[in-house]
Amino acid sequence: MPSAAPPRPRPPRPRPRPGSVPAPLPPRAADAPVVHFSPDGGDSELSIKKHSAALEAHLIALALARTEGNRSQAARLLEISYKALAYKIRDYGLEGS
Repeated sequence: MPSAAPPRPRPPRPRPRPGSVPAPLPPRAADAPVVHFSPDGGDSELSIKKHSAALEAHLIALALARTEGNRSQAARLLEISYKALAYKIRDYGLEGS
């Protein structure tokens, strides 16, 4: 039985050159969603599903506003399919957006 050949070493990765690395993002974009939770538990709802849905609806509304209602562009911004966006718009009642 022939023995397997040892794996070939990987070639070294190219190192980034100064100036080729993109500039860091600003600390917070002006239209970035801000979610506030009270530290004392004033919001008694701790459901991850409900908060995730609220955040998702908010992000969809932001994407639609940023793209002036263009659903194809909004879907690309959100990194979801057009069909998934259409279903979410319907499910969250964002039809007028």
